[in-house]
This record gives sequence, C-alpha cells and structure tokens, in this order.
Amino acid sequence: MPGPRATPEYAKEAAVGYAAAIEHLTAQSELCLDQAERESRHRNDDHVGTEHIALGVFAADPGIAGILGHDGVTEDLFRAQLYDEPGPSPQGRIPLTPRTQMVLAFARSVASGDAGAITPRHLMLGVIAESRDRRQRGFDGPHHLEQATTAAATSLVTIESALSGL
Repeated sequence: MPGPRATPEYAKEAAVGYAAAIEHLTAQSELCLDQAERESRHRNDDHVGTEHIALGVFAADPGIAGILGHDGVTEDLFRAQLYDEPGPSPQGRIPLTPRTQMVLAFARSVASGDAGAITPRHLMLGVIAESRDRRQRGFDGPHHLEQATTAAATSLVTIESALSGL
C-alpha cells in the first residue's frame, strides 16, 4: 500500500523553504523554472512538478544535460518515464507542487555552501535530495529522475556524485 501524500505541515515547510530560496536564483535557474512551466503547459499538466524542473534543467543547461547523459540519463530517456497527468493547464502562472517547492528549498541548502546563488546544478541536486527526503517521509508517487536512473542502469547517488564534483 502506498505511503501518505504530502501533509499540510509538509506543504507549509516547503512554502517557507521556497520563499527563502526564490531570491537566490541565478538568471539561468530562473530560465530553468520558466522552461519547467512551459513543459508543464506543453504536457497540459495542472502543476509544475519535480519532473518539470528536471526537464527545465535539461533544456536550459546543456552542461548539466551532458553530465546526466554521460551516465545514460538523457532527456529522451527521462521523458519516457513520464506519464500523462490531469489537466488542463490553468491560465496564468501554473502552481508549483509542495514537492517542487521543497526542491528549491533543498537547492538553497546545497547552494549555501557555494556562495548562496542557486544554479541549475543546485536545482538538479535539489531534485535528488527531494527524492531521498520523500522516501524517508514515506510519501507515495513516482520519482521520475529515480526511474530514469534505474532505466539507465545507474543511480541517483552516481548522478549526485557527478554533479557535486563540478
């Protein structure tokens, strides 16, 4: 039986972390978030999820995409892990899920050791940290990056190590 979905407490924690992170985004990270929203709209999703953040990084940062691709996690492989979710996309800004907000909170935490600016690398490390955190909390639902690493015969630990080495 799947574990619980995000609780109101989790959503509040994620919102606080997101609010602290948003002012530390580099221009390239803002581009990643804009691309994530475009991906969500293109897929006719009603939210910006962690999968959209990863797609935003693939699109906006060829260097990070190359590192992931070196370990077999290509954009095409990642997209193959996705499935259609309920839509349609709302008009205006598409809301970020609590898990996506938590990605930004984790990205801020990682970036604090790197002069504080959140880069696309920090966003991807935030996606990985959120995967670990989600599992520890017993949340259900897919984690698309984890599925892609499994399909590529690698792991989140390998990807995290490659990204941390930059």
